[in-house]
Amino acid sequence: SYSLQFYVPVNLLNLSIQRRISAQHHLIADYALRFSLVLLTFALAAAIPRLELFISLVGAASSSTLAIMAPPVIDTVTQGNTCSWPRALKNMAIFTLGFFGFITGSYVSIKNIIKY
Repeated sequence: SYSLQFYVPVNLLNLSIQRRISAQHHLIADYALRFSLVLLTFALAAAIPRLELFISLVGAASSSTLAIMAPPVIDTVTQGNTCSWPRALKNMAIFTLGFFGFITGSYVSIKNIIKY
């Protein structure tokens, strides 16, 4: 599963790298890129003493944004002028709840990082 997580970044980086090197070195560059990305993530995991604190900060920011705040915004935008007031009010309430979760989760995570 680790290589699956790197599929998109490797694909994007690989395109720019392969433009700069000859075709006979494409496979070596691909392996070197994958190897260096794996080493980088392992080095970061070893260098950061309490990695779980940063993982909780990223989780608080990204999950509240993607799971709670983005869907009401997308729903309101896709409805356009046909969005009714009750629906817009519901979307604003859900967004506000998600924003409150984003702020409180990030605050607690940052507070724990500073405390450590």
